[in-house]
Amino acid sequence: MVGFTAWSSKLQPSELVHILNSIVTGFDKLTEIHLIDKIKTIGDAYFCVSGLHSCKSSDHPERMLKFAIEIMSFLKNINTSNQTLINVRIGMHTGDAVGGVIGFKKFAYDLWGDTINTASRMESTSLPGRIQISRSTYGRVYDLFEFEERLIEVKGKGECQTYLLKEKHHENPIALNNMAQVEDNDHLEVSQGPFSSHKEDEQQQQ
Repeated sequence: MVGFTAWSSKLQPSELVHILNSIVTGFDKLTEIHLIDKIKTIGDAYFCVSGLHSCKSSDHPERMLKFAIEIMSFLKNINTSNQTLINVRIGMHTGDAVGGVIGFKKFAYDLWGDTINTASRMESTSLPGRIQISRSTYGRVYDLFEFEERLIEVKGKGECQTYLLKEKHHENPIALNNMAQVEDNDHLEVSQGPFSSHKEDEQQQQ
C-alpha cells in the first residue's frame, strides 16, 4: 500500500485492524472471482499469482490484469466509505517459477525464482495508483488494453522496458472527490509510499 505508515499512524489500533481486514478480505474475494491464487501478505503488500492451482488456462495474464483493475475500484470504494486515502502500486510479470513448502516450523507454500523477483521490481518501480507490467506480460495482453511505454532502471537487471496501463482503464483510488472529503474532515494526509498490491506469477504472471 502507498502511504501505509502515514495513514495508519492516525488511526486507533482497532480501527486500523478493521480497515486492513476489510481491504485484505476484499482482495481475497476478488481472487476467487478471477481464479487467482493468493500466496501471502508481506507487510503491507499482497502477493498473488495466476496460472497456478485455481486457473491453469492460458488466459492467466489477462485474468491478473483484470483483477488489478478491480483492485483499484475496490480501494476507491474503501476510501469513500472510510474517508481514507489508501493507494497502491501494482506490478505484474509473466514467467516460470518454483513453488513449494520448506522447513518444518510455521511452514507455508511459497514461490521463488527470477519471475517472482521481477514481479516485485515491477511493483516497486511502479507509480502510486498505477498498474505496471513487464515486457513478457505486455506480449500477452497488448491487444486488450492501451499502455504507456516506460524505460526504467531495475535493480539487478539494468535498463528495462515496462508498460503502464493507461489510467482510462481503471479507477483512481484517491480520486479528487475522496481527497476533498478527507481534507474537509481533517482526517488523513496524502502521502506516497508502499502498500502496493504485489503480484507475481508462478507459471506466468503477474
